[in-house]
Amino acid sequence: MLGPADILVGGVLPGAAALLLRQVLLRAGSSDRVAWPVAVGVAYIVGQAALTAPLGSGAAGWVAGLPPAFTKFFSPSEASQWLPAAVVVAAIVAMLASGGRTTRYVALTLGALLAIGLPLRMLWGSVYTLSQWSTGEAIAWIASLAVLLFATGWLLTRQMSDATPRVALLRDWLPGLVMVGVAIVLATSGSLSYARLAGAVAAALLGAALGGAGIQGERRLGFAAAGPLVTTLGGGMLLLGYFFAEVTTANALLLLAALAATGLPLPTLAANGWSNFALRGALCLVLTGAAAGSAGVAFSKAMAAQAADPYANWKSE
Repeated sequence: MLGPADILVGGVLPGAAALLLRQVLLRAGSSDRVAWPVAVGVAYIVGQAALTAPLGSGAAGWVAGLPPAFTKFFSPSEASQWLPAAVVVAAIVAMLASGGRTTRYVALTLGALLAIGLPLRMLWGSVYTLSQWSTGEAIAWIASLAVLLFATGWLLTRQMSDATPRVALLRDWLPGLVMVGVAIVLATSGSLSYARLAGAVAAALLGAALGGAGIQGERRLGFAAAGPLVTTLGGGMLLLGYFFAEVTTANALLLLAALAATGLPLPTLAANGWSNFALRGALCLVLTGAAAGSAGVAFSKAMAAQAADPYANWKSE
């Protein structure tokens, strides 16, 4: 079960960190090309470390557990511990992608390598690569996942100009809301630990979006400035859920489609962009709601079946 401590360290902490970082960087004169990826990346890494540290040993024990939690990121022993390193690479890709033509080519190359390396590294040494897949199947799986991640990253990195600054500010909330749906699906699909991490992603994205409040519209670039990070974190959570929990293929694809839809190019339906925002938002929420609803129904049926089983809670003597 999720308790107040989980919400505090996995939600409030990364959300507040992202909000403050983006606000401080923008007000200090930094470009949003730097502020967005730094705010999201740092906030998520802090959130994952905070959730990794022991929460049941009191505040002093939790603080003492933070340094070892950060140390684990330098010697990962399980799939989710590779995400902080991937976030650092994604932040570099994001900053290069918003630069000149030469840096964009470098970003494209690094982005392609990241799209291949993320699923490869997270699945390396798992039961899939060790025994379930042949070499050909492993190559096909990694290649397919890389194409999906790269295509999603390309959509989310596009700077969109179909809205006023006010509408763009609201649109920045969409990836965070999709990640809330990812957290719900993970929680009802057999992994509260991954759900907590997805909650930290959602908090970091929503906090960073809120961090643009009060900043002049021409200085805000929108979440596309952190597109590679959004893709890496969202895609990473879905990889964890699909391969290491019980997220179904349909729900994983629905959530990936919802994430991609936040950057989907649409025809300009109105001069102020409100129609585009409504259409894009409705599409994201419908896809996310469908996945969350499907996972919720399956979870309810499983709980009902367990309750009806007279031997489910049988205690052996």
